[in-house]
This record gives sequence, C-alpha cells and structure tokens, in this order.
Amino acid sequence: MMEMTNEEICRNYKQAKHRQNQIKILADLNQVSVDEIRQILIDGGALKPKPKKEAPTPMPETISDTDVNYSTHLKFLTEYIQHPAERNRRYQKGTPCCP
Repeated sequence: MMEMTNEEICRNYKQAKHRQNQIKILADLNQVSVDEIRQILIDGGALKPKPKKEAPTPMPETISDTDVNYSTHLKFLTEYIQHPAERNRRYQKGTPCCP
C-alpha cells in the first residue's frame, strides 16, 4: 500500500541530503521494498539505473607472432647466459647472437 505518489517519492528523494538513507526511509513509509522504491526513482528519472557489469575479455586462444618471437628470443638468451662456453664459441666464429 503506497502512502505517497511516485512524484512525491521522487521529489522527496531529490530534496534529501543523504539520498541512500532516504531510499530506506521511503520504503518504510510506503510499506514497500527498497527495490520497488529504486524502480520508482529510476522510472521518474531521479535515480540512474546501475550499469551492468561487462563480462571480462577472454584470453586469446592463439599465440601471436610477437609472442612467438619473444619466447624464441627469451629461450635463446636464457641458453646464452647459462652456457658461457657456447657464447664464447659463437663470438669467436662470428656467429650472430640471435637465431
């Protein structure tokens, strides 16, 4: 049973200093749920609807060329650092540092 009209509810909400608390008060005064008051306020333009959360962007299933190049160079650099003898041999032969 509504004690106030929708226009009165919207006006009362707009004039309130603490609007979130006012929603609960209006619900108690009108003997309705907080969700019903929120819907009245949204319909009356006094309250913006909550934005829907977007689904997170899924991870790509394929590996890009950049990822392949990065992993190739990372593998080479790891081997290069871990094996100084191979590094010296390549340097002496003039072999380029990257495959």
